[in-house]
Amino acid sequence: MKNNNRLKCIFIIKKIINNKFTLTNIYKIKNKENFIFIKNRCFNIIRNFVFIKYIIGFIKNNIKKNNILYYLICIIIYDMYYKNLKKYILYSEIKKILKIIKINNVYKYIIKYLNILFKYKDKMLMTNNNILYYIKKNNFYKNNFIINKIIKNIKNNNKIKNILLPKKNKYLWIRINKGIIKNINKFYIFLEKKNIKFIKYKKFPYSIGISNFYFNKKILSYLYKNGIISIQNISSQKCICIIDPKINDTILDMCSAPGNKSLHILETCPNIKKIVLVEKNRKKINLIKKNIKRLKIKKNNNIFFINKNSKNLDKKYYNTFDKILIDAPCTSTGNMYKKPDSIFKNKKTFDFLINEQYELLKNSIKYLKKGGYIIYLTCSILNEENKNQIKKIIKNNKNIISILNEDKNTFGIKIIQDNNLNIEGFFYSKIIKLY
Repeated sequence: MKNNNRLKCIFIIKKIINNKFTLTNIYKIKNKENFIFIKNRCFNIIRNFVFIKYIIGFIKNNIKKNNILYYLICIIIYDMYYKNLKKYILYSEIKKILKIIKINNVYKYIIKYLNILFKYKDKMLMTNNNILYYIKKNNFYKNNFIINKIIKNIKNNNKIKNILLPKKNKYLWIRINKGIIKNINKFYIFLEKKNIKFIKYKKFPYSIGISNFYFNKKILSYLYKNGIISIQNISSQKCICIIDPKINDTILDMCSAPGNKSLHILETCPNIKKIVLVEKNRKKINLIKKNIKRLKIKKNNNIFFINKNSKNLDKKYYNTFDKILIDAPCTSTGNMYKKPDSIFKNKKTFDFLINEQYELLKNSIKYLKKGGYIIYLTCSILNEENKNQIKKIIKNNKNIISILNEDKNTFGIKIIQDNNLNIEGFFYSKIIKLY
């Protein structure tokens, strides 16, 4: 069975790299055992693809990218470096896979390649810190649209390395439900008694990063199912400070799924006057409703759902909302550990996202009251999706200004990935409507 799953991984990876498949499609696999194997293997290979491609390029070969053997070698490198499989096990697996795909005449060539990989394994690990230099010097990703964008946008080499060569997560950031946990210090004591190691985030006492979460899945699962915690990165949790919900506010969430930001608002300010969640996917609305129930958020006739594209809301919503939240669709270059296939987005997809973001911003101004403000955010670190969009919308609308600026040129706040604390890349902008 594992051989067949490895073979499935090879074809899935090929489709992802050629931008014909996304990692989210893997969740459709129904067999649990197959799903776990394929998900872990494909996510990790794509997640570490920059390193894998570096190794493939380190040893000169004549295997073309569109050849199935290229993707078989990707699997081999992953198994060798990240799973530490022995040489004889890999020999056996390769032979079985080649037999299934009926390519037997290359076995000796692949074994020869494998022997070279093992011979230079330590040397290649030692040169891991020079990968970025190697990529730039050899124009390694000259055809990769997103990676070239990242290198162009981020000038600091260490930051680029953090983005392109993500490490294993050290912390799992969780949001503690204020509606259930009234005394945060008692909850800290409870976690310590359960031997759950965590760090606090000074500005947000209800946000903690758990370091030994792999060993506490059972207790964390219990806390999650009972609505006591939610998994949400600290970068994303900062939204609550920027939107600053008040009891008399009417808030519109234009891209509500999966609902983390709106649910955080409701946990912080459960008696808010009105919150409207817009989502064009009915299934995702049902998922948000399940989370409302899980988090034990009381329905005070203040939560409304609109199953529609938020660019096309009725005119009755014009000049209606005090605050508008736009968690815009983006390239996800800020959280590539979670969405590693982001690096294979092409120009067509990128241009579509840029257009969607601007349309959302343009329409949000119609729905906003005078004196109200829009929070625009993305989990991207690319200027084209962030400050350039804000700059453009302000230039084309004289009745709005940006009020969350690190300096005159940023039009917002950019957070760059920090792999040590597992802080994701994010961008926030705050726009006020003057008249």
